[in-house]
Amino acid sequence: MNILKYREKIITGVAEEMISFMRDCEEDGVDAGYTEDDVEECKEILFDYIDALDELEDPTDEDIMAEVENVIVALNELNANTDDMLIETVEREAICEIIQDAAVECGLEEEYDDVTEEWREW
Repeated sequence: MNILKYREKIITGVAEEMISFMRDCEEDGVDAGYTEDDVEECKEILFDYIDALDELEDPTDEDIMAEVENVIVALNELNANTDDMLIETVEREAICEIIQDAAVECGLEEEYDDVTEEWREW
């Protein structure tokens, strides 16, 4: 699994987008509803997911989907703590793509349109 590729996608496709939106809100005198610490936590949750997949030896679909559930539940909690302000459409699409692509690259055999759908609240 190409961990560096996913880390780069998390940083540029998710974290930098969140920070950019937050800065735009600040310039307009509006509260984005989340902080840089929230963005950092989101990034770490996604990094932990990628690392967990990479550490699986001979992963089964059940192993992979357990990690998908773990990351989604953690992101649900984080997003709820920001009154559902942290993960918006652009971020949702990027996060779902990262989670899906990493699961497939890890060896997920069953085909899913969206591996996150069962647990995702954002």
